Amino acid sequence: MTWLGITRQAINARVKDRTLLGLPTADGPLAYPTWQFTDGGATISHLSDTLKALATGTDDRWTWAAWLAALPKKRFDGGPAWKWLATGRDPDVVIRAARHDAAVWAH
Repeated sequence: MTWLGITRQAINARVKDRTLLGLPTADGPLAYPTWQFTDGGATISHLSDTLKALATGTDDRWTWAAWLAALPKKRFDGGPAWKWLATGRDPDVVIRAARHDAAVWAH
């Protein structure tokens, strides 16, 4: 909250709106992967679009996080999807892949 300069309610709203990835933990508080933030405290570009695409296949936020952090050999130049987005590369590549995988999960 302090780092982002917003209230707990605002953070919860962003998680609900899928503009911020908050991961449920066993002891209650949400965990927020640091890779989703820029050095200035904003979220990486097109994170929300990607989260919304992934949500069409599953509501499991840990699955979304794993997908965003995975190191696929044949996608995103072998790096994680979040890094592709964070470095300003074509977001449609990630969003299309997210939609594809979400469709697979949904069936």
